[in-house]
Parts: sequence; C-alpha cells; structure tokens
Amino acid sequence: MKVVCASCEREGKPSYLGEREPYDNPATTHGICPRHKEQALEALPSQAFPDAEMLIVVRPNDTDLYEYLLRRFADVPGVRVLLERRKPDRPVDERERKESGASDKARFLRWATPSCDSNGSRPPRRSER
Repeated sequence: MKVVCASCEREGKPSYLGEREPYDNPATTHGICPRHKEQALEALPSQAFPDAEMLIVVRPNDTDLYEYLLRRFADVPGVRVLLERRKPDRPVDERERKESGASDKARFLRWATPSCDSNGSRPPRRSER
C-alpha cells in the first residue's frame, strides 16, 4: 500500500511517505509526516504543566542561570523555569568524552543513524524492498 500524509496532501505539497504491507495492494492509505506529527504534538497541552506555554529547562550545574531566569520570568504568565533532574542512562566519564574526540553532534548522528549490518551496508528502506 502506498502511504501519504493527509495534511500535506490537503496543502497540495508532496505527500508520499513510502509503502507498507501488503506491498502487492495498490491502494492508498494515510499517515502523518514528521512535520505534521510535530505540529500535532505541539498543539497538545502538557499534562505535567497544563498552565505553561513555555518551559525553560536549565542544566543542574548552572544554578546562577536558573536563579536569574526564575527572577526574570517570575511575573510572566505561562512561563515555567525548571532545573534539569533527569539522569543520563549511563554515567559519562569526562575523560572518556575528551579521549573519544567525538563532538556532541557526531555522537548524536551515530545515535540517530540506522545501524549497519556486518558488511557495512545499511538495511533497505521499505520502498527499496
């Protein structure tokens, strides 16, 4: 089946997203592209902070900035300043980061890129199968 983004189609923009099973069925079904998915999720109210229109999250080691932003936005409706409380999945040794020589962007790209198989080739996309 051919998959198209209904919102892109309505806007008259390219809407093809790929194919999905059953591949021998020539019918069209609808999905949502990443851009419209992001727009739809942004439109949903936050369950944790329903009154906040903007959340500002500050690193835990930057308390001066956190305190400054708290004072600065104290009287601004809809703005909430938070100190980051999440912990990394695994501890990151600062020496390990420096020795690896990989920048944050390179580390993100490695994380975000599909893995390769043993001979170094990427798995085929659905439309290539």
